[in-house]
Amino acid sequence: MNRIALILLIVFSSWLSLSSCREDNPDLTTNIVGIYEGILTLNLDTDSIRDVNNQQIEIIREDDTHVRIVPLTYPDESPADSIQLTAFLSPTPQGFINTRGVMLTISQEIYDRGTIVGVPFSVNIQGDEHGKYERETGKLLYTLETVIDGVAHYELFEGQRQ
Repeated sequence: MNRIALILLIVFSSWLSLSSCREDNPDLTTNIVGIYEGILTLNLDTDSIRDVNNQQIEIIREDDTHVRIVPLTYPDESPADSIQLTAFLSPTPQGFINTRGVMLTISQEIYDRGTIVGVPFSVNIQGDEHGKYERETGKLLYTLETVIDGVAHYELFEGQRQ
């Protein structure tokens, strides 16, 4: 009988420790996953800024803190057209623009034409956040820098979850 009680105690304590870890590390992807439609602002060189309406991306969950950004209808002149990006999610800092949500930090991707990296979208943020998702509004915003042959190009996606 003591052996059964010991086994049950071990199983219960293992379950309890896993449950408490889960509470400390919540799934940040719960509300952000889905399809977004919005405006893509392209800054292809120093003299050319262009807004492209009705652009779509899909956010796909990878794990509790990582998502994949997949362009669905990006214009051909966008260096990020057809490039899938991975973003690390972190909770929005307390008091940040009075918004609860998540911050996105986009991983660098290397592709045949150059590199793509996230760039900070606001001078008011601490750290290396390249975007944000607002739970209350369903809005997503992120910025990218692509470097092709040593020349930097910038993009800003601002969309609404569909």
